[in-house]
Amino acid sequence: MALSGLVFNVDLDPKEKKHVTDLITANGGIVSYLASSQVTHLVTSSENIAKNGFKIQSAKKYKSQVVTVDHLHDIIADYVPPLVTETEKVTQGTLTVFKPSSSSSLPVVITLLPKEGTIGSTFKVSVIGENFKPTSELRIKFGNFICQEIEFHCSSAVIATVHAQGLTPGEVHVAASNNSGKDWGNSFKFNFLEGEDTGVQSWHRQELQSLRNKIFQLQTDLLDIQRIEFNLSNKFEEANTQPFRPALTNSLFVQNVTQVAQVKVDKKEVLQIKEKMKKQQVVGPSDDASREARIFISSPFKDMNEERDLMVKRIIPKLRKLCMERDIVLSCVDLRWGVTEAQTQGAATLLMCLREIERSNIFIGLYGERYGWCLSENSYRKPTAQDELLLRTFGLAAKEFPWINQYKDRSVTEIEMRMVFENHSKEKQKAAWFYLRDPYYVESVSSDKKK
Repeated sequence: MALSGLVFNVDLDPKEKKHVTDLITANGGIVSYLASSQVTHLVTSSENIAKNGFKIQSAKKYKSQVVTVDHLHDIIADYVPPLVTETEKVTQGTLTVFKPSSSSSLPVVITLLPKEGTIGSTFKVSVIGENFKPTSELRIKFGNFICQEIEFHCSSAVIATVHAQGLTPGEVHVAASNNSGKDWGNSFKFNFLEGEDTGVQSWHRQELQSLRNKIFQLQTDLLDIQRIEFNLSNKFEEANTQPFRPALTNSLFVQNVTQVAQVKVDKKEVLQIKEKMKKQQVVGPSDDASREARIFISSPFKDMNEERDLMVKRIIPKLRKLCMERDIVLSCVDLRWGVTEAQTQGAATLLMCLREIERSNIFIGLYGERYGWCLSENSYRKPTAQDELLLRTFGLAAKEFPWINQYKDRSVTEIEMRMVFENHSKEKQKAAWFYLRDPYYVESVSSDKKK
């Protein structure tokens, strides 16, 4: 077919885009919604080419050819279909007939996340592409290793579980097949890294983790023993230095005092022991709070609802299970359900957010197309009810966090980010990760969700 083997990215108006997309698929081409090195052509208008916008720059970066719809029609018009003949081959009395197969339905791998993995371990790889089919015959090939443990999400995204045991380090090609490996589509490069100890099996790692837990418990017990010894030493010192009451000086008590005097410890020696015990005190987690991982999720609520739901309903439960196996308590703070309407109207939203960030030791920021709750453009002239509420919110939070006074013209989401990014939190070494959503993802979202 005229466009067989070619991958197109279409940047046109919605109506024209649908027409061009149908034209490409009808002529054997593949339409990709993501810009990548696998895309051979970017179909756009002359006006967009003249503007030299973001998509044009991305196409040049990936060395994709930028063409117009007229050029696409020229390719189809100039195409001369090859003469389809059946080639007969006779081998020891067996007749084999070869016929060309259409590649339009072959799955295409556009990118991988992550793009590398360690040999000797088991990991999952997100495979992004086109034309994946939800059948038992779907296969993902990493070089010579064919993966059959595949989680199908949609026709453009699957997750493959790779057991990288006994593989050779180096770069391999990853391809997909919808018919149990008979036909493979376009591939993408993946890198296998050599592990530190490829001979360590999973049960070895479990024994090592169990040993670490026992060592930690031993350190905790040793610290408790040192504390008991320290307290007994203090009580012993107080008993030896406390004056006796004259009324109790009878013969029996004098005899007891004489016995105590024989084992009396020198005060200077006791102080030296106390100082030595302080220096030798075991440093490490000694209470339940240090075994808690508290995650705070920050993002504009209306923009990242699906991402937040994915984390809370799927990712956090898996992490919580892993943490429980390691005696770690995992909790997640998602203030979509933690802030009531009364608290919002009472201007307590920002104060609650900053307090929760202070209590958390892990910060995750998710950012997409929205900036967050901030003052309107004409707030200095005629503030709206939301502007007045936000100003009251800032005023209440500033009493406890005065550093936000310099950011009153910013959004609540930015202030949450700056609290961690600029070390305004009391815990300076708070772990933080910031994620920006791929702008091309918005093109695949339906119009009602965009609103």
